[in-house]
Amino acid sequence: MARDFVTTLQDYYVSHGLYELASGRASAYQEIELAKLNHANWSTMTTDLAGKLDPNLFDLDFSFLGLNLGDQPQWNFFAKTDWSDPHVWGPAFGLFLIPFISAGLSWLSMKISSATNPTTGDAQSQATMNTMNMMMPLMSVWICFVMPAAMGIYWIANSVFGMIRDYLLTKKYKAELDAEDAVKAAERAERDAEMEAKKAEYERLKAEGKTPLNANTSKKKLQASEKQKLDERKAALDRADRAARRERLGIKEAEKPASQVGNRRFARGRAYVPDRFSNPENAEAATLAAAAASEDAAAIDEDVLEETVLPEAAAENAAVEAPAEESTDTRETEQE
Repeated sequence: MARDFVTTLQDYYVSHGLYELASGRASAYQEIELAKLNHANWSTMTTDLAGKLDPNLFDLDFSFLGLNLGDQPQWNFFAKTDWSDPHVWGPAFGLFLIPFISAGLSWLSMKISSATNPTTGDAQSQATMNTMNMMMPLMSVWICFVMPAAMGIYWIANSVFGMIRDYLLTKKYKAELDAEDAVKAAERAERDAEMEAKKAEYERLKAEGKTPLNANTSKKKLQASEKQKLDERKAALDRADRAARRERLGIKEAEKPASQVGNRRFARGRAYVPDRFSNPENAEAATLAAAAASEDAAAIDEDVLEETVLPEAAAENAAVEAPAEESTDTRETEQE
């Protein structure tokens, strides 16, 4: 309605002593009060204000199950009501019950929703959720007492329909979703088993050197792979050959220190002792001994270095082997 028409209604009911203008929070529901007055005085008001009424105005009735949903529940209605007339105290008592029924059904609705759709979380999250489930219904009690009873009826209906919805939907769709999850889990398990079988077969073929070539592998990569395998075989043969020659010549391999990593003899430190923590009693003496033994030693292990530098290693091996062969030929000549 237009503001001027609302003012006309206010002035009409004020002049008849049925309405008092309010300000601030007291005027929050003044139009609901005007609608209630219109319903109670419809015939008289329409006659007195003939020609001044808004054509969209109609008789709005807030009655529901004997209650006026435009009224606010009163927490202290016991001291104000007329207990001699059931038509007076009955609706007042019904309005008083609405906030508590709304809070109880709201709490029950949240409990049913949590039971039918459990959520996982840590203890702190669960405690926070339980606190909210208790505080929200308590807050609704206060809200229902400071607003028209229609709000409480709305929350009651929302809780009832919510419980029915949660029960029916959970009963129907949870079973369907569980069946779908079981099918997906079985498919995932079958797929994982197939992948494990393929992996085991690949490892077996790899151990036997029968790994199938990837059709998408480029020729350059294949050549690089073959070269790497050839270099590894050649390096292994060279190491075995050097070890055999050293054994024939009576050359003992130098003992590698515990601190050696690769060809760096003292990568972990020249005074490194492996059991310094497990054997603390002898750690100090062992540390001093290790430091003394490494004082004049070379930092690089040439024997390890030559395994990676094949041409130089071949030259050194030839130099070592030549005198040995020459001395063998000399001894055979002298015997003849």
